[in-house]
Amino acid sequence: QAVASRVQFRWPSPCATNGVLAAAPVLDLPARRLWLARSGKQFGSVGESGFIGNPSLSPDGRRVAVELSDPNRDTAEIWIYDTSSGVGTKFAFSPAHDRNPIWSPDGTRIVFESDRGAKGAHSDLWIKPLDGGKEEILAGSSDNRHPEDWSPDGRFLSFGVFAAPDGDLQL
Repeated sequence: QAVASRVQFRWPSPCATNGVLAAAPVLDLPARRLWLARSGKQFGSVGESGFIGNPSLSPDGRRVAVELSDPNRDTAEIWIYDTSSGVGTKFAFSPAHDRNPIWSPDGTRIVFESDRGAKGAHSDLWIKPLDGGKEEILAGSSDNRHPEDWSPDGRFLSFGVFAAPDGDLQL
């Protein structure tokens, strides 16, 4: 039985053996992507307001990939915005939660996490080329996979592995 919904972080607490779960709620606050000078002065914005997370600037600085959540449909999508015009294009297509876009060093691919294999249960790593090619699962698992960064030459990808909500992490 679910005891909490819209939870962003879950972790066992020292009281977990007593049935207590520590959690942090997802903050459902609309946000905007802003350009700021080093002085802190705003000099522009990109796209509309929305439930935005995990922005990732392309290596050439001309585009930004973001996670755009829709709490009404219980989805998260990846959108790419042109940094000069502010025009956005939906990048990843699924009825699940596509999150955490990370650009490849050459700017030709984006890796992201998605729970499309088991919505709400665990997230796998997916990769998609920007040329409109097919999305492909990169690293499937029963654990949660969270992309972090690419090696400078694009040959390696670092990612975190976390236990799925109903399982223990096996390394």
